[in-house]
Amino acid sequence: MRGERHLRLHLGAATLVVAAGAALGVGPGALAVLVLAIALVLLAELANTVVERLCDLVQPRRDPAVGRLKDLAAGSVLLAAAFAAAVGGLELVPALLHRLGG
Repeated sequence: MRGERHLRLHLGAATLVVAAGAALGVGPGALAVLVLAIALVLLAELANTVVERLCDLVQPRRDPAVGRLKDLAAGSVLLAAAFAAAVGGLELVPALLHRLGG
């Protein structure tokens, strides 16, 4: 994990989201949904890393086809992260507004 900067960023964000959920008092169901969304992002990031490393191993030189494969794998991480952000917003924003009296 040392060389996986994006994975470390995702883990840091996950820690903050879970801490925010706990601090805001979201229920166990909402917390479970948040954890599942986080798991989806981490799995997508790990799969992206595997694709990138395999592509580099099989084709060390720059190749447009390999580049497209890497882009697709990276796109899956982006899609998973966007989904997780939407889930986080749907679960945490109402709890925050309630906490603020809104």
